[in-house]
Amino acid sequence: MNANRKVGGAVVGLTLGIWVGGCCGSNGDVKGPWVSGQERLWRSVRWAGVATNGPMRGETWEHVGGGGLKWELREGRAEAVGTRHGVRVGRLGHPEGAVQWRVGPNRQVRARPVAVVLWEEALRQSVVIGQVLDRVGLGLSDGLVVYTNALEGLPGRVRLRVGPNWVEQDLLLEGWLESLPAGWKLDQVWLEVWTEWWGEEGRVVDEVPLEWSAQGAGRWEGIDAVVELGGWRLVSGRAFGWPQEETAGWVPVAKQWIQGPGDRQYLVERVPLGAVRNRLERLPRWRLGPGMVVRSGRWEPGHDSLSWKGGVDLGVVAVSGAWKEHGEALVMDWLLVGPVPMPAGCVAWWPLAGDGREVVNGLTSSTQGSIGWGAGAVGRGLILSGAGGLTVADAGPLNGTTGLTLEGWVYWIGGETRPLPVVAKDGPGQQQYSLVVWSNRIEGGVELTGPGWVRIAYAGALTPERWHHVALTWDSERLRLYVNGREQTNRAAVGTLRATTQPVTLGAIPQYGWWGVGRLDEVAIYGRALSASELWGIYQAAGAGKVWPSCGEPPAGLVTWWPVDAWPWDLARTNALRLRNGLGFGPAVVGGGLEYDGADDGADAGPASLWDVAVGEAFSVELWVRPEFNITDFGVMSLVGKRWASDVGSALGWEVFLLDGRLGVQLADAGGFANFISSGPDLRDGGWHHVVWVLDRQASDGGRLYVDGLERLRFNPQVRPGSLTNGEPVRVGVHPQEGFRGFYKGGLDEIRLYRRALAAVEVDALYRLGPAGLCKRDSDRDGLADLQETFLGTNPINSDSDGDGVEDGVEVAQGRNPGVAGAIVDAIHVHLRVDRPW
Repeated sequence: MNANRKVGGAVVGLTLGIWVGGCCGSNGDVKGPWVSGQERLWRSVRWAGVATNGPMRGETWEHVGGGGLKWELREGRAEAVGTRHGVRVGRLGHPEGAVQWRVGPNRQVRARPVAVVLWEEALRQSVVIGQVLDRVGLGLSDGLVVYTNALEGLPGRVRLRVGPNWVEQDLLLEGWLESLPAGWKLDQVWLEVWTEWWGEEGRVVDEVPLEWSAQGAGRWEGIDAVVELGGWRLVSGRAFGWPQEETAGWVPVAKQWIQGPGDRQYLVERVPLGAVRNRLERLPRWRLGPGMVVRSGRWEPGHDSLSWKGGVDLGVVAVSGAWKEHGEALVMDWLLVGPVPMPAGCVAWWPLAGDGREVVNGLTSSTQGSIGWGAGAVGRGLILSGAGGLTVADAGPLNGTTGLTLEGWVYWIGGETRPLPVVAKDGPGQQQYSLVVWSNRIEGGVELTGPGWVRIAYAGALTPERWHHVALTWDSERLRLYVNGREQTNRAAVGTLRATTQPVTLGAIPQYGWWGVGRLDEVAIYGRALSASELWGIYQAAGAGKVWPSCGEPPAGLVTWWPVDAWPWDLARTNALRLRNGLGFGPAVVGGGLEYDGADDGADAGPASLWDVAVGEAFSVELWVRPEFNITDFGVMSLVGKRWASDVGSALGWEVFLLDGRLGVQLADAGGFANFISSGPDLRDGGWHHVVWVLDRQASDGGRLYVDGLERLRFNPQVRPGSLTNGEPVRVGVHPQEGFRGFYKGGLDEIRLYRRALAAVEVDALYRLGPAGLCKRDSDRDGLADLQETFLGTNPINSDSDGDGVEDGVEVAQGRNPGVAGAIVDAIHVHLRVDRPW
């Protein structure tokens, strides 16, 4: 069978046959590299003296002390359930079994190793030297190991390891080649392992160049593909000898992703045969007796044996048998890791994936001197040779004052004593913050009003020639240093962070003459102190790296949602914003946002009773803001409101605003008005902030103001108990009183209004979504969001709900009723008409 391989941009044919002789001795009946129709049972279970072909129905195996993992064996399938993934091991010969990973609700990724192949590059020939047979069983090594398959043609095994955020599958080749086919040259032969994947479509998100050198086998070059599959990433392909801990024993494995005919997808792991032929690792191999015995009790894993504990009524099982034997094997593996969602509060992120782009706020990076790009901790990374670095001009988002995190991956060269700056905004007379590595010492600091420069350092945590994750956090009270996700030291640091005009630099601080030697990757700055668990998550994600988090489901009660991603449409109803006086768009938290000049820009929608708040009714307003200093009357800048105001002493309605940068809200009924203003923080610090006003008029403490997920003010809204209804439109970024200078200056994004009071946990969740935001779904792609169709009563999975040949979105745009067939203008629904470019 021919499978297409893409090499260097060209697609060439790859014929996979069978080599008879040498190590294999197969009958040659192989349909490509995969095998189907054969299943051989590797383990048997004895229950009440009766041998069975697999786990008993209803059994539960619990991995004690394994990070919350629990194994459940039901109907012949074993499933590991953890906090961030699920893995199922079952009958591996068909799509109903295989090894399965949960990647979301009702979504799965499945994989099955299918063959070990030799490929002679010069002759363009291949042979299958090992077929993967379907076997299922459980074993133990270095924690929990699940043996899923075995090889035919080569002595060896396939094993599966699982963790809270990763799944690793290894191919253990315990026998080795005695000879090559006639005419083959060792320095032209690749060893390949083919694994078939299905369930989700994979895509290559990065390609990293690799090099190999081997005695007698010349020098090789290849490309390692970082593959994303169902929100997970295939990373860290490697082969290794003994012992694992010795860096010299590891050989990188190049991964290629091949889209075969139909829905077939293959991960091909490739290494030069000469680079690994004599590299073997000593690995535990479990010698089984006549069978594994299942008893009631608890499974207590240990490195040398398994023991049975407990009585007959515990509802769990234990196994016993003859176990330990050491053998030698060449190990090839891939690691499936769940990338960590980008934590909220990120103001700058340099993935360093072959360029210096900053991807959160689009800050421009420039190269100073000479730099290079090569293998990083996550895909590609920045190579520093002591002659260059990256520089980013000063910008508002880089100058937060109340919290800070600097984090990234660093690789320092053994024997190198020069400083290797990770990220800094620092220089003589204008220090602000920095994170620097000096050999095996990590050091950081911040410049605070009052105490000045506060420095913190820790030595001995970094090993040369290895990637380490390092971080500095400051929460306005303490500085903390982290290495590989664990806090190493902390000290008091009370004050406000000083702002300077210094540029941010990566890999160098030219003002001090510091030019680093080593490598950097995935550098980020946050306007708050990340928690220990967030930093641990970044470290655990390892080569999968950080990604924009998955979008969240819209909370109940959402009646208006202006994403303002370069267009003014409302994704909950059909109330488009009218943009006034040249109001434009710019980069924001979730895609694009509105950009106000502070002079006369504004936006409005309505009027409509949808946004009125009557006696006893609940309401919530949520949005992201990036305010700038602006000269206004009384220091007021309006955010969102539905309010009538003839003069400074008369008003009716509600309005969310900033007073000298602090979040506030006004409630005005027929009896007067009341302002509720938080004590801080001042949000005019150049960064984006998530703000929420919650109103529950049934409770004496039902008024809440939140900033960045934290409650900043709780007040009694019942002091103004009357109706807040009026005939005004909703205004965004503009004061309702004619002649009043209350224009907003800065950015606004993701403006959402709810006809209920959001709970504190919902507010926190909305903030933590950060750049992912809420899911903007248009399932039938008719131009109407699913939320809009729910409101209109049309079918969100049918683009023409009434079957009249005109899409629902077009009918709404033309003022027609999308729920009634025919080109008849529906006067009742004319108010739904919005001019849209569909």
